[in-house]
Amino acid sequence: MIPVRFIIELGIFYFLITLIVVKEKRTYPFFNKSKEDWVIDLSGLLIQGFFIPLVGVAFLWGIYSQVFPTFKGALEIPAILAFLLNFVLVDYIYYWFHRLYHKRSFWFLHAIHHSAPEMDILNTSRNSLISHFFLPYLWINSWMLFWLSDPTPYLLALSVTAMLDLWRHSTLYPEKNHFLTKIIEFVFITPRHHSWHHSTYESRKFFGANFVWWDYLHGTAKQIQNYPKDIGIPLRGSFQDKLFSPWNLFKREAREER
Repeated sequence: MIPVRFIIELGIFYFLITLIVVKEKRTYPFFNKSKEDWVIDLSGLLIQGFFIPLVGVAFLWGIYSQVFPTFKGALEIPAILAFLLNFVLVDYIYYWFHRLYHKRSFWFLHAIHHSAPEMDILNTSRNSLISHFFLPYLWINSWMLFWLSDPTPYLLALSVTAMLDLWRHSTLYPEKNHFLTKIIEFVFITPRHHSWHHSTYESRKFFGANFVWWDYLHGTAKQIQNYPKDIGIPLRGSFQDKLFSPWNLFKREAREER
């Protein structure tokens, strides 16, 4: 079941990449990536798109089976509720985790994701290696897939969330005056919303993943008309620190500022 999800998401990823390259009239950002950025971005996509779904979940399932054997497949709920548990409830949980990552004490876990100077689908999983394991998806989803008697609807919601994640990091979006735009922006976090979250000066807006409602509910939304002029937060530090030990990045910056 999980391998099928992986194949579907990989197909969507390649489809979006092809569509973006054909659509863009200018040189697409990934042609100008440095070798370091390629390694960080591709390692992130590999871990979040392959290692965690296939290896991480299987490893945790093994632990759950030993510690909580009676819970395996014990939760029987309607398919629509299983879908909404992931698509709505987990999304709300992620909103609060995302806000936490922007706090000073936890910023080192998330800063690398904001270092890209342009919106780029390959930056979707840009993170240090350790950061992936602090995302709530791994722990919540592995447990729910273990607990549900029929995890298929939950997996479907998980896949839709992953596809929306790729989309909101892309540049594929209708014109702002298109009638569909207002409908979509009333419900979902779109590439235009998320570009403001990646902006240089107003990144503490639009923390939601699927739904924009959480941001309007908790005051982290803003009125938007266009895309931000400046994307990305410059991040100094060595390649090794960015990939393996992000906590060192800000220690070094603090020393340099003295």
